[in-house]
Amino acid sequence: MWTNPHISKQLLDIHINPDIDLGSRKKNAIERTVEWILSNCSKEKMNILDLGCGPGLYSEILAEKGHSVTGVDISKTSIEYADQEAEKKNLDIKYFNQSYLDLDFENQFDLAILIYTDFGVLNPGERKTILNNVRKALKPEGKFIFDFLNLLCKAHIKTWYKGKRPAC
Repeated sequence: MWTNPHISKQLLDIHINPDIDLGSRKKNAIERTVEWILSNCSKEKMNILDLGCGPGLYSEILAEKGHSVTGVDISKTSIEYADQEAEKKNLDIKYFNQSYLDLDFENQFDLAILIYTDFGVLNPGERKTILNNVRKALKPEGKFIFDFLNLLCKAHIKTWYKGKRPAC
């Protein structure tokens, strides 16, 4: 559905609608999430990888706060939108239209994020792939923050460290 032009356009419209918590969380929830993420990182200027970035809602806030952001998403429609918005707003964001299961980064990022329960929709093999890809993409003391649903359908945020507990 993410690669179908008609469906992905509808999904983009849902993502960028600030009044509903469906394709993305509402803007104030996104801002609170970003604040929580950054409060768990002590580094002021980070190189951040936003996996499943969609239209760049988290990426933009992170870039506005001075971080260098790379966003990856399988939806061409969302990436085109995100790229146009970043250019209009003169933000330091690089976007890639690809699956985060096919990452080819190595030791580049202080922080990787996978937000809005994407991890939960992956099968066990894909989970292993994304964890290996993130481990490879992170710097030695990098951090991976992702959220997921538990069996009671409550969202939880998990922090995973590549090496020793980082200063990030």
